[in-house]
Amino acid sequence: MRFNLRRKNSGSHQRKRQSRYLWTSIALAILLGSGVVILSQEQNGSVSGTVVDSHTQAPIAGVRVQIPGIGPSITDESGRFRITDVPPGQYHLQAVQSGMTAVLEDPSSWSGMLVAGGDVRDLRLRMSRFGVIRGHIRDDQGKPLSGVSVQALVLSYQKGRRVLVEPALAAGILNSSAYSNAEGEYQLALPSGVYFICGKMQSAVVSEAGAARVMGGTPKICYPGTSSASLATPVAINGQEAPGIDFNLAATIQATHKVYVRLQGLATASQNFIAAGAQIAELRDRFSQERLPVLGPVNRGIAASAEGIVIDGVPTGSYDLLMEGGMEGGVRGRGMTPIDVRDEDLHDIVVSLQPPQDIAGRVSAADPTRTISFSGVRVQLGTRSANAEPNGTFVVPAVLNGFYAITVDGLPPDAYVSDIRCGGVSLHEMAHDLDGPELQVGLSGASLQILVANNGGSIEGLVDERAAAAGATVVLVPDNSRRFVQSDYKAGVARSDGTFSFKGVPPGMYQLFAWESIPDTAWLNPEFMARWEGRGQAVSMEAAGSVTVRAHLFSKDD
Repeated sequence: MRFNLRRKNSGSHQRKRQSRYLWTSIALAILLGSGVVILSQEQNGSVSGTVVDSHTQAPIAGVRVQIPGIGPSITDESGRFRITDVPPGQYHLQAVQSGMTAVLEDPSSWSGMLVAGGDVRDLRLRMSRFGVIRGHIRDDQGKPLSGVSVQALVLSYQKGRRVLVEPALAAGILNSSAYSNAEGEYQLALPSGVYFICGKMQSAVVSEAGAARVMGGTPKICYPGTSSASLATPVAINGQEAPGIDFNLAATIQATHKVYVRLQGLATASQNFIAAGAQIAELRDRFSQERLPVLGPVNRGIAASAEGIVIDGVPTGSYDLLMEGGMEGGVRGRGMTPIDVRDEDLHDIVVSLQPPQDIAGRVSAADPTRTISFSGVRVQLGTRSANAEPNGTFVVPAVLNGFYAITVDGLPPDAYVSDIRCGGVSLHEMAHDLDGPELQVGLSGASLQILVANNGGSIEGLVDERAAAAGATVVLVPDNSRRFVQSDYKAGVARSDGTFSFKGVPPGMYQLFAWESIPDTAWLNPEFMARWEGRGQAVSMEAAGSVTVRAHLFSKDD
């Protein structure tokens, strides 16, 4: 929990919410809460308040509330604490108790004010006791499996893709995993929240010294028994016990394979010292587009064997393998080849290194009769970028082979990218997944044409529940035909009075949503948006139009 308390120059008082900190704790103590208190007086002051149970509102005794470097206060039977002799300044307020955590979701659960003399009084810290998720892991024959790594994960989104990640330490979790015992039983003590419970057999030991290794090659199986994050069933706890979260895993570890790779085009010096001269740039699933992390003995470098570079632990699947290496003249090159891993190791896979390419192109007006200034326009592919000349031409230098989203920044307020073309082919029309529109460098040497229109519309809006709307995420979602063109989305945050605005909106049909809480980029995910389809405010934008709209605020419980 983090908060700011300041005194206005007029003598009135205000509270200002800021971003949260990640905390760790020591020994058996679990971090319960933290905050930032700002004292603006010249003389020393004090910080006091109450710690209560978030469910019962009953006071909690024995909580250690402290400011690092300043003596702690232990809450009494009334849950009260008071830290004295606090010099002026900014501090992190911490509350520590075993088996409990701070409630971070509701900022109205705590308050504070700064009074004369530098005293911060009447802080209210809400804390929640851990709940317990328990269950059994069995094999396909119903026999218990011991030594299975069981982990509680939370849902997140990465560029619109649904992923399960470890909970943040800010939630008070020091360890969100456990191993099943001899009876196949596991138990996880966790703060209130929604979790996905996943189990994984331990990976086999790397059998070949010097080989690079695909990390996480053995797939996770999530309750109730699926390897797909989209099919996993969430488990919600709120300080209570959730028993019976049972599921099955295969008793044997899924077979993985080795891939032996030869690089063509390496510099002569590099061929005798592959560990320094070559590395795996990317191993990307051709269907899910997921990148599989690969680690090697030294800084992701890879050593040589008699048959070439060895990648171990590759699960069954179809991938694009991208390799990098030093070429003659000191140039760093990259090559790419598709591989299909089935029931056996792959030998003699050849990856031909290609030098980086300069990607040339032009930003131009979609309507030749309209004048658009391209001053300040910047085109970016991955980490490489270039500024457009006044006539719209640009050259992005030294781009390695691979897949790149194209980002265009610095357009005038009423302008938007209407299409991106390569060799006369529309990348907007070709976009079919969450990576689109995407350019495959190395596939074609054709130049880029970025078409810009300056007839974008504007939206001025108000979130209905303005008292609770400050900081709400407001998103303008295009119709289904343009869902994979990410530049057609508009996203922002409602101001303190609940208002919001968008400019440069392409003509077309949209749905407008205001969410009290939503994972970043979740609105790009088709499965996520399926449950919201038709619930947003319909918006029709004409060329150079202006729309005023009110948006309903969806709470986290909707």
